[in-house]
Amino acid sequence: MSLRNVPLSYYCGLTTVPESVQNNFLAEFAANGATHIGVGVAWCQQMLAEPAFADKLVKRLAEFGLQPGGMHAPWGPGHDITITDVQRRPYMIAEHQALLAIAGNLGLKTYTVHPHAGFEPTRRHDEQLHSLAVETLEQLLPQAEKSQVVIAIENNFTPPTTSDRLLAMIEPFASPWLGFCYDTGHAHILESAPGKAFTDIAPISHWQLYPKEFHDGQLEQMAPHLVTCHLHDNAGLTDSHLLPGKGTIDWPRVMGAISRCPRLLEMHCEVNIIPQCIPIRTACEVFSPAFLAGV
Repeated sequence: MSLRNVPLSYYCGLTTVPESVQNNFLAEFAANGATHIGVGVAWCQQMLAEPAFADKLVKRLAEFGLQPGGMHAPWGPGHDITITDVQRRPYMIAEHQALLAIAGNLGLKTYTVHPHAGFEPTRRHDEQLHSLAVETLEQLLPQAEKSQVVIAIENNFTPPTTSDRLLAMIEPFASPWLGFCYDTGHAHILESAPGKAFTDIAPISHWQLYPKEFHDGQLEQMAPHLVTCHLHDNAGLTDSHLLPGKGTIDWPRVMGAISRCPRLLEMHCEVNIIPQCIPIRTACEVFSPAFLAGV
C-alpha cells in the first residue's frame, strides 16, 4: 500500500520535560520534518481535567506547523478494558467514552487501549478477562462510531495480550471501528531467536501458569485488523523503547509487512527520544520514508 497518506506521529516523552521548554522540542521536531505529535496519556488526562486543553493543544501545535496524531488512552490499573474492579469499571468506561468524543472532535483516527490490567499471574482467569474486554468494547463502540475513531487494542507481552487473545476479543464484533495496534517491541520480546530461552525474558513472572512458549508470527495474525502501530526496538528481552537499529528487530521485514496492512491508518514512533537524550534530528532521519516502507 502507499504510505503517502499514512502519517507518522511521535510519542516522544515530551511531557517529561518542563512545559517552559516543550516548545523548543516542538520546534525541533517541525524543523526536522515531523508533521504529527501523538496525544499520549498525560495529555489525555489533562483533557479530562481541563476541557479547554484540547483546543489549546491544537493551537499550540499549529504554531509549529504540527498536528495531533492518534490518541493513546490512559492505561494500567483503573484504565485498561479488562480491569476487574466492579466499582471502578463504570468510571473507566465513562473516561474512555469521553476521550473518544474528544478524539473525534480533534479529527483523530485511532484510539489505542490496553487489555492487561486485571490479570493476575498467580491464577488462571482467562474467561473472565475476555468477558470483561468484550463487555467494555460493547459499551465503547457506539461512541467510537459516533466519533468516527477506530479503537485499537494493543498487544503486550503477557498471556492475555497476545495476538490470539486479541483476535478472540474482536471476534464477536464486525465493526470497522475496532482494530489492532501492533507494538513492535512487545511482540519482539515474545519472539524466538538463536540462543534465546523463553525464561530469559524480563516479564517471565507473568507466565508462571502458562506454557513458556514463544509467540512468533503475531504481526501476520494481526495484519488484517491492524490500524496503527507503535515502533520501537529492543534486544528481545525487555521493553527498552530504543531507536530502530539499536536492538535486534528485523526492521525491513516488520515495516514491509506493516506497510502492506490493508486497514493501516497511521503509525507512531514510541522511542523514548527525550528520556534517552536522542537527538531529534537523528530520530527523524531514522524514521525516513524508506524505513517506513520497509526498504
